[in-house]
Amino acid sequence: MIFAAYAAGVAVSLLTAGHISDGLGRRRVLTAAVLLNPLALLVFMTWSTVPGLLLLARFVSGLGIGMLTATATVYLTELHATTRPRQGSGRAEVVSTAANLGGFGLDPLVTGLLAQCAPDPLRSPSSSRSSWSRPAWW
Repeated sequence: MIFAAYAAGVAVSLLTAGHISDGLGRRRVLTAAVLLNPLALLVFMTWSTVPGLLLLARFVSGLGIGMLTATATVYLTELHATTRPRQGSGRAEVVSTAANLGGFGLDPLVTGLLAQCAPDPLRSPSSSRSSWSRPAWW
């Protein structure tokens, strides 16, 4: 049920973020996506029981990740086409795929290690996500 809340958030945002970013602009949607994740992290770090706000935090986290994935991929392709019009979109596709798959692979690895080895397994993985996402806030 916890993963389903995340998957529902991702599905909703993947279906809507592209259309919203077409109208509002890529930067605005990316900014909203980057701000949703710290909000979800706050709930993860303060609410450690399964019912209630934990499911909401997973849904909000899914919304942010889905918005980021959909919008950043399109934005990266558009920026590449603008700066290098004579080249195909192959490089942008490889970079966005590597970034997405790298994040999907590294996040569970790092947070799993923290959950096993860190002193506070319920909060340490969330705090690591906060520190990993800090560069995107700037």
